[in-house]
Amino acid sequence: MNIKIIAIPNGEAPLWVRQQWVGLILPIAENLPSDAVEVGVLGRKLENSTTTRGYPVETWIAVEKLKIKSVQAGIWWNTHVSKLSIPWLTFPKEICLLTDSFLSFGELSKSFAEVTIRVAEKGYKGEN
Repeated sequence: MNIKIIAIPNGEAPLWVRQQWVGLILPIAENLPSDAVEVGVLGRKLENSTTTRGYPVETWIAVEKLKIKSVQAGIWWNTHVSKLSIPWLTFPKEICLLTDSFLSFGELSKSFAEVTIRVAEKGYKGEN
């Protein structure tokens, strides 16, 4: 099962980064603890932190899909958030639609080609 992000999630990442989640289709993670406590992506305990009430997605998968949409947002995540310390992200149910959809090979190839063109146009060489 997958989720489609339909609204900007709250969080510690800058607004421009959080905006890039909208429209992404992400697989719901399996075999995760059901009693996980929510913390911010920069490691701060969130106010009103409670047991998670959303859909967990493995961080590394989510960030890889985010990079396809926005190279710069992916760079922000890789620079500021350790995938080891935050193994999954939780997207609130209110901003998600459950779906069986996924990117077809053609859609994924098109997205990759668009990212490659944008990177080439900007001359990105992997430096921050």
